[in-house]
Parts: sequence; C-alpha cells; structure tokens
Amino acid sequence: MSTDPALWSRIDALFAEVADLPAEAQAERLRAEPDPAVRAEVAALLDADADAGGFFSGLASEIAPGGLAPGAQVGPYRLAEKVGEGGMGEVWRAHRADGTFEQTVALKVLRTGDARRFMAERRILGRLEHPAIARILDGGLTADGRPYFAMEFVEGEPITAYAERNGLSVDSRLALFAQVCEAVQFAHARLVVHRDLKPSNVLVAEGNSGEGGRSQPPGGAPLP
Repeated sequence: MSTDPALWSRIDALFAEVADLPAEAQAERLRAEPDPAVRAEVAALLDADADAGGFFSGLASEIAPGGLAPGAQVGPYRLAEKVGEGGMGEVWRAHRADGTFEQTVALKVLRTGDARRFMAERRILGRLEHPAIARILDGGLTADGRPYFAMEFVEGEPITAYAERNGLSVDSRLALFAQVCEAVQFAHARLVVHRDLKPSNVLVAEGNSGEGGRSQPPGGAPLP
C-alpha cells in the first residue's frame, strides 16, 4: 500500500468530488479515473460510506444529549473516568461492556462531526501502525450524533511531567522529543495531522524495553 502524500491527496480530492453523487455518476467518474490505485481506494471509501447507516443504526443505548458521565454507555463501552479534555472533545477511560471480551480503552468523544467524513477519517487513522502512536481500535456515533474513537489505552504520564519527575538531562529530553517528532512525521507522511498535539497527549510508558513516548491521536484527522 502506497504512502505517497501526492497519491493520498488525489484520493481525498476524488472522494470529496464523488461522495454526494448518485451511484451511477460515481461509477462513471471512477471509470474515468486513469490511476487504478486511486480508483480502488476511493471505491473502498465509498463502500464504507454506504455501509455507515447500518453500522451506526445499532448504536441504540447511548448517552443522552446532555453530556457524558461515569457509568454512561457509548456503543459497547461503559465510561469509567474522564482522563482528558480539549478543544476537539473529551477522553475517557472506558471498559467494554457488551460481554464479548474484557478490554480497557481510551474513548475519545468528539464535539461535532458528520458520518461520511468520520468514516473516511477512521479508515485512514486505522492505518497508523507505529510503536509511538496509540492504535485506533473501534469507532462509532453517540446517540446525539457525535463521533467517537476507541483507542489503545496507554498507561503513562505526560512527557513534561515524566521529564520533571525523573530529572532528565537535556540530552534525555531531546531523545524523547525526537521519538515524538518521528511519530508526527510518520503520520504526516500519511496525510494525517493531529490538530491537538500537546504534552498531555504525549504519554511516556515505562516497560521492559525502557522508556518511550506514545502519542494519543484524539484530534487526528486527514489533511484536506
């Protein structure tokens, strides 16, 4: 799968051009696209868009439009505690509550959004597989129409707090910062920009292999 930014710019432009057209007009425009890679990716995005109604219709037992609170159900997840809030929305520690399996996630509920754009964004964000970027696991819409992302929950602390608590040297701080820059560059190469990157969204987790920064992508979105 290509990660050429120019290619993804053409994919995004063609999807925006045909998304609201009737099915026959979409098919005609896709047949006219000479690049098979662009044609295939846009066709896949259109299929996801067409399936959005059925996907979201099952999200019945959701939060009330009044807001989020501990114990509320969002899709198959039950909210436990709020762990962050920003201009794009709120982040909650949540647990899967539909009985299929046990899982703790970071659930980001965005303030606004439409289903078509959300489906396209979720598809692209789902491709971000990098050791310093928390993975997107699931997504849907709340009862009042707000998109949500279920992400890998990272046990860690903000990068600035970690540096202060451990008295890191300038060289050690720069080494952590370099990891963040590498993750951001990886996302940008795939036409994804965070839009809410700040120390509280960059967590440092300590494990057997040492320390490493992990970026939470709650504000992520494809570049237009």
